[in-house]
Amino acid sequence: MANQHLGFLMLSSRFDIATGAQSVVDLNDIQNRARDRLISDIATGRYIFETLSCPICDGDQFTPLATRDRYGVPCRIVICETCSLVQTNPYLDQNSASIFYSEIFAPLHRGSTEPTEKKFQDRRKYGAGIASWLMKNGVKPPARIVDVGCSSGGVLQGLTDAGFKGVGIDIGADYVADAQSRGLEAIVGTLDDLDSSQCPDVIAYCQSLEHFVPINQEIERMSRAAGKGTLLYIEVPGLFQLFPTYHLDLMRYFQLAHIWHFSPYTLQRLFAKHGFVQVAGDGYIHALFRKSEKPVDMGPPPSVAQVIAKLRRTERLRAIYPVKLLRSAKRALRG
Repeated sequence: MANQHLGFLMLSSRFDIATGAQSVVDLNDIQNRARDRLISDIATGRYIFETLSCPICDGDQFTPLATRDRYGVPCRIVICETCSLVQTNPYLDQNSASIFYSEIFAPLHRGSTEPTEKKFQDRRKYGAGIASWLMKNGVKPPARIVDVGCSSGGVLQGLTDAGFKGVGIDIGADYVADAQSRGLEAIVGTLDDLDSSQCPDVIAYCQSLEHFVPINQEIERMSRAAGKGTLLYIEVPGLFQLFPTYHLDLMRYFQLAHIWHFSPYTLQRLFAKHGFVQVAGDGYIHALFRKSEKPVDMGPPPSVAQVIAKLRRTERLRAIYPVKLLRSAKRALRG
């Protein structure tokens, strides 16, 4: 799969599963059991990985950056040699992804097997921050927002607290039921299941688009659901903005659940492919897109060497970031 002629085999030895498989993030008992089960199932062949074409350029030549994720789960993270999109590739096939999300994702990433009040309230605060960002960038209440991948509706609640009207969509029936029990409007399904008579002002994907294997198909769903004035709010982890969420540590950023690792440029290039232009954005990444009346020219992509140089610079900064001291201070404050 990987073309290694550029000579970059790994960002550093700590990104190699052969060097170490310890988790770089703290895990509770539920997470440890989920991690161990996932690693075992991969080793025994229960999970099948398939090679994907790059969603931006359809390229099939990749240079490897890592062979593990933050939990010590074996996976292959590469960079496209044509457009420089970083991605987890090969990735789980459709059946394997279904098993992963139904059995592993929630306990591994959330540390719980069912919706919790704490998680809801955390996401509610997060939704309030999104509402503030939207208002600063010209989206005002009572705009109607569709939150795709709404989970229990925490972000949706934060948006409605700020005066926005909203509906949530998620494929997880248990989480949608939890959102509904809180008085929120939520449905089980995908964007295609939205009432076509209610054209939204904003379609929001908050930390969810990076999970979609058929990502071009998902953007086409957005295009069909979007009216003439509809904006797309896209929030994904920023590959080059690893502070403070990931403590400037790229290894903490990589995880099997995330397929596409975007920079502002690669996200804009992907949406330009579907006729959308960015109207606001930052490096974290929060971005607003609208349909463009003319083709969007993104210019040439950065080279693989340029992207890797930037990632290695982050690695050098990580070496002087006082993560252990900060974690000790947080534990002390908690009591």
